[in-house]
Amino acid sequence: NSVASIESNAFTGCNSLIIYCEAVSKPSGWSSSWNYSNRPVNWGITKDDLVIELNNLQYLIKNEIAILTGYLGNGNEVAIPSTIEVEGIVYNVTSIGTYAFYNCSSLISITIPNSVASIESNAFSNCSKLTTIIFEESSQLTSIGSKAFSECNSLKTVYYSGSIEDWCN
Repeated sequence: NSVASIESNAFTGCNSLIIYCEAVSKPSGWSSSWNYSNRPVNWGITKDDLVIELNNLQYLIKNEIAILTGYLGNGNEVAIPSTIEVEGIVYNVTSIGTYAFYNCSSLISITIPNSVASIESNAFSNCSKLTTIIFEESSQLTSIGSKAFSECNSLKTVYYSGSIEDWCN
């Protein structure tokens, strides 16, 4: 929270970097192009929050829930779990964070559990080989952020048992 400035292109070339900031938003002293490579940024992260990696998926544990923040693998099929267990505590996976799967060129199919209520902006953008999205039965999905699936030009099939109106809130 005490970082007063970050210069232009500070994280250029850090292709797998996920940034966690204690500040709740970008401070005014930071360069407008500090994150030129557009790496995922999670704001408002405190020392009490936990970042964990399980099975090539990275999660942020915050306020007793798990947010999927990044995919660290290169597999072509991913099934996101509905819960994760950390040190004997079970957390529901309720959100797919901003840029979580950004530019995953190997991803072909994704299965999203019914526990996920939101897919944040650009979560799957530039997944050029993504062809299939499967939402589990009784999906709790209520929001999809802007450009969540932008540049997913191979996307052909979405399995969803609910109503598309569920997403238009």
